[in-house]
Amino acid sequence: MSDALAGQLSLKKQTLQAAASFDTAREQYRMAEATRDAGQISNEAVLQKNNELLAVRQQMLDARLKYLIQGIKLFSVLGGDNSI
Repeated sequence: MSDALAGQLSLKKQTLQAAASFDTAREQYRMAEATRDAGQISNEAVLQKNNELLAVRQQMLDARLKYLIQGIKLFSVLGGDNSI
């Protein structure tokens, strides 16, 4: 049971870190759009930031999924309904 709790805590930290990385990437993308709109960078540079944003978003979603799956495992370890 302690392993399940430790895993849950570790995954929660990873999820929070991934969300913070996503927020940073989203802000960088917005800044790239504004810079492009001002005529200082190309559309390709904005597309690169968009690709980076999508990759970080996928990492965030993967971390969240792992956290939720671990929550179900923890629920089962604590005697919850196994039919979930």
